[in-house]
Amino acid sequence: MRRHALALALALGLLPAGQAMGAPAPPDRLVTAEVVLRLDDPAALNAIAAKLRSAQVLREVVGGQKVRQMTCIKGEKDPAGWLASRLEVTGDPKGLSMTLRLVNCPRKDALALLGEVVRVYQQRVSAESAYLRAIAADSVMPQQLDVQRQMMGQAPVQVWGSSLVLKPPRLIYTSR
Repeated sequence: MRRHALALALALGLLPAGQAMGAPAPPDRLVTAEVVLRLDDPAALNAIAAKLRSAQVLREVVGGQKVRQMTCIKGEKDPAGWLASRLEVTGDPKGLSMTLRLVNCPRKDALALLGEVVRVYQQRVSAESAYLRAIAADSVMPQQLDVQRQMMGQAPVQVWGSSLVLKPPRLIYTSR
């Protein structure tokens, strides 16, 4: 009976011919991606977290060509704000580590986006912290540090193979 009713509705034009009869496609599965990084100075955790979540650093992360092509960022009016709302930074002062989490991110983009956050952290935030510690310790001339810092920014960065990463990135699936 139902088949006849659908055929009649289709014939009379009450049901568009292109409309699918099945359920809509499920949305991308949202996951949490996390990575554990080495923290040289546990006392600076709050400052590092604030710097990492700053608008300037987040704009740098989402400004890259690779990130702009990700589907989770493409449709956003404020990609840096979207990333800020999903980026969590927690620390373990006893373990000299901090954990970066990217929550509620589509599975296919989560690890790549987290990798870009780590790359920018390594190039920028971590380098700035080392620079300030060296100046405070007065161990190297500031001109030498500027040259080293410029060289660090130009050198290719191997994010997952570096000593900065204590535990490699992983996906955490949340149940629905």
